[in-house]
Amino acid sequence: GYYDHFNGARYLTVYDKNGKWIGYINATATKLSSNGGGGKYHAYNKYVTIQSGNYDIWQNFDWQKRSHSSKYQRKTVLARGYYDHFNGARYLSLYENNGHWIGYINETGTSLVKGAGAYLGINRSNILNELNNNSGMYLNTPFRGSLAIPASVMSPIGNPNQYGPGFNCTGFIATALRNSGANINKVANATNGIGGVANAYNWRDALTANTDYYTFYSINALLKSGKAKKGDLIYFEADFTKPNYDCHIGFFWGNTPNQNRFWHSTLAAGGNKITHIFSGTPFSKILLIPMD
Repeated sequence: GYYDHFNGARYLTVYDKNGKWIGYINATATKLSSNGGGGKYHAYNKYVTIQSGNYDIWQNFDWQKRSHSSKYQRKTVLARGYYDHFNGARYLSLYENNGHWIGYINETGTSLVKGAGAYLGINRSNILNELNNNSGMYLNTPFRGSLAIPASVMSPIGNPNQYGPGFNCTGFIATALRNSGANINKVANATNGIGGVANAYNWRDALTANTDYYTFYSINALLKSGKAKKGDLIYFEADFTKPNYDCHIGFFWGNTPNQNRFWHSTLAAGGNKITHIFSGTPFSKILLIPMD
């Protein structure tokens, strides 16, 4: 109910979802809900995996059924936003990669995709800002391949250390992420491999054990998936059946999920460059490791 007070204000008498009286509030501090108790829309833009096959997916908060989670179980989709409903549940607004709206689902039927950024203590904007604002410090750093001294392959041309400028593929990744605020020691501490944070095999082991990732068997399949976002990590697993096998790692640098752009350090490209996506050696599979 409400009271129109002598002072000219209208005061609402409000209750929580359990029927407990909260008190009186000036109506000007509230907004009438137009979506059946759904409440305010909040932007989210996070990927989630639909884990359960036992949830209804709703068209609206009048509980008109739109679909069912069994149709999307174990699929990763984009939660563009959410509503904290009056009933106490959070409902995600889900979209497929092609922009098709799936509907609203109770958040408890999903799990948040675990990104590399959360594991390393940063977010996507940190690495994008670091590379965009300091591109001249990294680009054209010459390639150096030795892992004997990790610091020797973590030396950008714009701020070289005592070894002079030089990156291997992973030295670039480690340096850029460290400079963006990432705790790269988590990678070194998660593996006993040689080369520490300058060895991509160590990044593979640490990230695949602690974050979500997608596996592809061609660059074309990766680009068509719609899952890549600027700043994500791309790791090429070596083809161990070939001579002189090696892995490779870099940042996806497309402005759209299907733009073929890659920021990496490789001998084949002549050092640190932004090129099309490729590995200088044969690969057996590709891991796309989202930043968030």
